[in-house]
Amino acid sequence: MRKWPGFPWFVLAVLSVVLVAGLTWVLGPGAAWVLEHFDGVRGLAGKDLAAALDAIRRRALAIATGLGCRVGSDRGALP
Repeated sequence: MRKWPGFPWFVLAVLSVVLVAGLTWVLGPGAAWVLEHFDGVRGLAGKDLAAALDAIRRRALAIATGLGCRVGSDRGALP
């Protein structure tokens, strides 16, 4: 098996771009899709829809913040 120097950094870079793109999508138009397909909520309108979309966006930001803290805390442990 051939070893590629820098391969883990390439994988990390690609995963970072995918995660940022996914977060951007969920914070924008993807929140409605997540609400309908993952949570199974349909038929909301007005304030109820706005509150549900806000909850999805808060959940996405909380997950992204937790992952960022976890990755950031592991990075300091590298030699």
